[in-house]
Amino acid sequence: MQEQRLLTARVLHRWSFGPRPGQYANTLTTGAAATAAAQLILSTNPVNAELDVARTPVPVFERVNKFTATDRQAAILRRSEQQHQMTVWWLDRMVTTQQPLVERMVWFWHGHWATSINKVQDPRLMLKQNDTFRATALGDFIAQTKLLLRDPAMLVWLDGTGNRKGHPNENLGRELLELFTMGVGNYLELDVREAARALTGWKIDLDDVTSSFNAAQFDNTSKTVFNTTRNFDVDSLTDHVMQQPATAEFLVRRLWLRHMSETAPADAQMRALVNSMAGTFNMQLLVATMVNQTATELGDRPLAKAPVPWLVGVLRSLELTIGGFDLLEQKRVIRHLYSMGQVPFVPPSVAGWPSGGAWFTSTAAQSRLELSQRLLRHAKLAWLARVKPAARPTALADHLGVPVWTRKTADILSSKRNSAADAYILAINAPEYLVGV
Repeated sequence: MQEQRLLTARVLHRWSFGPRPGQYANTLTTGAAATAAAQLILSTNPVNAELDVARTPVPVFERVNKFTATDRQAAILRRSEQQHQMTVWWLDRMVTTQQPLVERMVWFWHGHWATSINKVQDPRLMLKQNDTFRATALGDFIAQTKLLLRDPAMLVWLDGTGNRKGHPNENLGRELLELFTMGVGNYLELDVREAARALTGWKIDLDDVTSSFNAAQFDNTSKTVFNTTRNFDVDSLTDHVMQQPATAEFLVRRLWLRHMSETAPADAQMRALVNSMAGTFNMQLLVATMVNQTATELGDRPLAKAPVPWLVGVLRSLELTIGGFDLLEQKRVIRHLYSMGQVPFVPPSVAGWPSGGAWFTSTAAQSRLELSQRLLRHAKLAWLARVKPAARPTALADHLGVPVWTRKTADILSSKRNSAADAYILAINAPEYLVGV
């Protein structure tokens, strides 16, 4: 039973955002393998996608222009409002989604193709990219890469619109190889320069939020990438990069380190996971293999909760949404995320967010505690208040999806000195919740 508690908790926390009230206890009756299967089934049901859209419709924004100094200030304010609305919308989508595996993968891709509103400056472009992540979350990584290399937000973020024939800009080409597909040590500077030439000729239209190919600005000559010479363009370059042995392993490693363990997979595990894609880059196959491994393989695989998955998990457990708060309270919550170091649409760099112990600084811990206290003011905890203090550890473990508390944590949670809210706050800040699952 203890093994099933651990495995089931890992499925719910690592491939979703944690359980809703009652979900963990219910899934324990069927087991971790059935829980994994259910997550995969939910991810392919179009009705669930329609429910998500109905419950949390994507915001629609007008284009904001800058003209006079006065207009510029108004534009800055309006963009700030749009960014806030966009951030609240996505957080609430994660909380309420009927396709938690899909939305968890959207979050993964946002960190993988890390793009920041701070440079893009146009929430409409960020929403378009976010929609691309959702549409391709469990699809073909090759097709996703081709879309992202012509994505308007990405073209702004990595200076793709300034990449022209005769004046190549290497930013997008370099990050394609270093951070998105292959990793350091698997390419030469020549490959970066030639890849940049293959990516020339793209422009964006801010009126309709699209990108288009400008043949006049494309370097229509031969390029040599990985010892192959041909007239590469965005699509043929992508296909060529995907044929390199390092690419599949890089993708597997990135997904593993975010969802399975903070220790890289062993060689045998790596080979098995690469083979699970059956010679393709089908993310449905790879993710299904990892989800099923999560449900069946024990082992010491601690994985720290980053601030956004932590917040979303807490909100799910309390049946709260940020959109249900007033505007001032919404802004307070997001300010806490800034203090903790992770806010949707604002990665710190093209490398994305860190992982592991980076989230457990004293500043982050203090902000997490303060945010917990704020959230609990909105919570309805009559069910927990009715539980005798001695039974609180078990009740909270079943509610939050925690396999087991240490004796020290259990003693604190069962203390008569703590109110129901105090116990809840302590539980969602306990090591067993933050790292144990």
